[in-house]
Amino acid sequence: MISTIELSTKKGHWPKRVARRLGVHSNTFDAWMKRGEQAHLSDTASSDSDPDFLCRQLYEKIEEAEAEAEIYMLNQAVMLAELGKTSWNGFVTIMERRFSDRWRKRDALAGDIAESWEAQVKKDLLQRQADAGVAPQLRAIE
Repeated sequence: MISTIELSTKKGHWPKRVARRLGVHSNTFDAWMKRGEQAHLSDTASSDSDPDFLCRQLYEKIEEAEAEAEIYMLNQAVMLAELGKTSWNGFVTIMERRFSDRWRKRDALAGDIAESWEAQVKKDLLQRQADAGVAPQLRAIE
């Protein structure tokens, strides 16, 4: 089962959905992944006699497969863009959704939590100046 989830994840599928297709309830899969992550971080469950051994194997294989999928998609997007093909944006769209913590679009004007410190500082300075009745005095940082 681990190898099936791993292979599908390398192709960009969500591991939890693949596990569900294989008959594993999502809560069970989450519990296995959590146990595997804990064993990985504490560097335990390194022998098959440990009850968390398979959970650690699952966690590590999924993490590696997700990294491989992300690298593959990025390489495909770059290759297609260099060839002048418009289909590169499909890979980017998948990455925005599949790996949103790194690839999602960030919109500071919409109040995105991941807004940069620089944008937050500028916004705060402008608000303070407006509250004090002072004209904005921001300049570009070189």
